Amino acid sequence: MRKSKIILSLLIISLLTSKTWAVKAATSGTDENEINTKISTQADEQAGETDTTERSLVFTPTPNSTKLNEGEEITITLELSDIKMGQDGINTFGGKLEYDENVFEKVTSDDISSQNNWSIAYNDEETAKKGTFLATINSGTSKNQIIGIIKLKVKTNLKSQDTEIKFTSLSSVAEDTVKLDDQTLKFSVTGTVVPDDDKKDDDKKDDDNKKDDKNNTVENTIVIGNVTNDIEVVENTITVDNTQSNTKLPQTGELDVAIAVLALALIAVVSYIQIKRNRDL
Repeated sequence: MRKSKIILSLLIISLLTSKTWAVKAATSGTDENEINTKISTQADEQAGETDTTERSLVFTPTPNSTKLNEGEEITITLELSDIKMGQDGINTFGGKLEYDENVFEKVTSDDISSQNNWSIAYNDEETAKKGTFLATINSGTSKNQIIGIIKLKVKTNLKSQDTEIKFTSLSSVAEDTVKLDDQTLKFSVTGTVVPDDDKKDDDKKDDDNKKDDKNNTVENTIVIGNVTNDIEVVENTITVDNTQSNTKLPQTGELDVAIAVLALALIAVVSYIQIKRNRDL
């Protein structure tokens, strides 16, 4: 009987011990799950804070001149500034170059030089992607810096005109893309070719000048009326032709003197004839 009690007591003790360990194991698993849950929640919160960080930057193309002449070469510096792209900064930037090929020579990859450890790839092929460029740097940066320089050459035999160079489709090409507004540069080109309208105006002026030269021929006639039957109309015609460059034109004073002398001579002749007639009578 006593042995039976001892065995029963041992069984009860064993059962109680196993339940205690089971409770502890369950409690330990719950604490570990709670810890893992807290870590996961903190990571999500940190990720959420990173995603909401503001991303921005400024792209500035600057030409060395905006007044151009035929055959002249210009340079445009490409600068990134006010970079706010998180802790890693920016390592990729792209866009498209647009210009008037009637004014500028074709831009090739040789006309673009990379600066400050940036590397710029330019597409000069005759495709839909012509003019696109992509600038990259191995390590991200947040410092203001020039990333490249573009050279363009003005063509010859041009009319004077205004033209533009545009940078479009500008953005940081990364996980956090920032799109920028287009940039437009304005230029004035001084050419040597005269427009057709101006030629017509010059030709018209030449024709008008020739007509004026012809109209400058002046005819001056002096007529002294009939004096008896012996004296008929006396006519003196003086012609001035400005088209004859080698002929010396009479001055106004000389012309007046000549007319006066002629008039006196005619009066003398008339007087002489009248006196003679009176004597004959």
